[in-house]
Amino acid sequence: MQRILAATFVALLLASASRAETIPVRSFRHIGPFPVQAPLLIDSVDVHSKGFDSRSFLDAPLSREGLAASSLCAGDDLPAGGDGWSLGWIAFSFENRRFARVTLSLEGMPETRCLYVDGKAAEGALELVPGTHLAEIKYLLEPGRKASPAVSIETTGEGILSLREDGLHRYGMRDVLLGTRIAGVAVSPDGKWLITSYTTTREGGFTEHFCKVSESGSGRVVLRSGQRLAWMPRSNKYYYTRKEDGGLRLLAADPATGQEEVLAERIPEGYFQFAPSEDFLLYSQQENGPAERDDIYQILTPDDRQPGWRSRSYPARYDLATGLCQRITFGRKGEYLQDISQDGNKLLVSTSRSRLERRPTTVTDFFIVDARTLQVDTVLTATEFLSGGSFSPDGRQVMFMGNPEAFDRVGCQLPASVTPSMTENELFLYDLDAKSVKPLTKDFDPSVNTFIWSPADGQVYLTAEDRDYVSVFALNPQSGSIVKLALQGDYAYRFRMADHAPVLACLSYATMEPASAYVASIAKGKVAKSQTLFDGKTALGDAELGTCQDWNFTNSKGDTVYGRLYLPKDFDASKQYPMIVYYYGGCSPVSRYFESPYAPQYWNSLGYVAYIV
Repeated sequence: MQRILAATFVALLLASASRAETIPVRSFRHIGPFPVQAPLLIDSVDVHSKGFDSRSFLDAPLSREGLAASSLCAGDDLPAGGDGWSLGWIAFSFENRRFARVTLSLEGMPETRCLYVDGKAAEGALELVPGTHLAEIKYLLEPGRKASPAVSIETTGEGILSLREDGLHRYGMRDVLLGTRIAGVAVSPDGKWLITSYTTTREGGFTEHFCKVSESGSGRVVLRSGQRLAWMPRSNKYYYTRKEDGGLRLLAADPATGQEEVLAERIPEGYFQFAPSEDFLLYSQQENGPAERDDIYQILTPDDRQPGWRSRSYPARYDLATGLCQRITFGRKGEYLQDISQDGNKLLVSTSRSRLERRPTTVTDFFIVDARTLQVDTVLTATEFLSGGSFSPDGRQVMFMGNPEAFDRVGCQLPASVTPSMTENELFLYDLDAKSVKPLTKDFDPSVNTFIWSPADGQVYLTAEDRDYVSVFALNPQSGSIVKLALQGDYAYRFRMADHAPVLACLSYATMEPASAYVASIAKGKVAKSQTLFDGKTALGDAELGTCQDWNFTNSKGDTVYGRLYLPKDFDASKQYPMIVYYYGGCSPVSRYFESPYAPQYWNSLGYVAYIV
């Protein structure tokens, strides 16, 4: 049996070798060659007792900047070196449609050279995933010589390799992991200034985070900073912290003038937000719970299996005038700040506790706390199926978010015998004086993700999940009408509103593009004017993508299953392709976000068709 297997393996190798293909490379991109000079020989040997070797010129750093974008040149037309030694780069791109083993022959190149493939030093046979690859050769010319490359690529199969001379490349893992992406956007209270934040990831995992402050409309950038910036809630200034001798300093600056001012010295560490009145800060602080014992594995409740469950959070108030920081609540369950009223006087605080004997297994109490006297009014106790709330601009109502079973199913369309989805979110308007509740999204099919009640125009702006799309809507809390805003993109997230102007900013993915950033002015519940702050297509550079199309079907139960079909570039319907089917087993479909560790666009580059439900 072993002899049969060995013979079969040898036969496969011989068959593979007989189908080997060699492709000559006749055109190259290049920079240089540049003259290099021998150093001044103070001594005849170095610290290792070795004499100077001209071949060490190859180790001299020489930037590749502009190499991949330089014009093509025939190998015979590459410039010659001068009277002395010279150093240069040549490069070419090639593409394999299947996994392949290739060998690069560098005939005609100087012996003193170094080959890089996709940015890494390479030699011998290379095993490459499908995609576009950049080969770069750094070479050292002797005086009076020139490079006359007779470079070729040999592969073990026919028809899977081709040269790429148009400057483009198939979307690959480097495109997934590297580059600059938009990370967030925030609007000043008057809607005239913007903070956009970015993340740049480079080769080796190095990551840089930075922000830009710009003028809305003109796009004029007045600041680029590596610090985390945020807007004051009222005074149209951005604020930030800086570690100084003795503690953390809080500063603010006017974007129009750049004038900086110190607001406080030695403030506590941790996450905080400004009160709308701007005279105090609200912190979320943490108290560590009892440490686990080394000699016994103890579970206090089922949730105690999660790391950090025993620690508790509580809100604290830091007075900017006195520098006093004090707790707002005290207890063993942990308390959370849900919102603060626009006048800065009232805090909406919640605390949750377990109830394991029946669903829901967690219930929540909501309180209103006077921010200055700490006097408390109980709003709701042992509420079920609520996740959070926010004050109306006048502080007389609270908008709660929860699933359809909240408030005794007042927002549920299903019969009492049917349990609705625990992950669907509805909005409920609660009147603090009348203690009455009104469901606002009962007849609204999409599930609410986030919402903001705008003090500028009194409208509620929300993002909602509609199958695999996430869009932005405007809700009139008086009439209950809900209108979809005409914003670009297919998956909106991280949206923000100006505190005192009807201006909205958000990030949004197109199905086949990285995230873009948009800002829009709103009038009468509609987009009056919009502006693109960051075009996600620029993050793709010269990468090529396949295509995406909707592909829905009806299953055996008569239900329509909605899905998307991702096809490789140059897809040929007469051929067969391997296929990946990807679906999420939870209660929501896989959304249309572009950047994902499970990137169907990359699967396309590997030769797969992808179907996502």
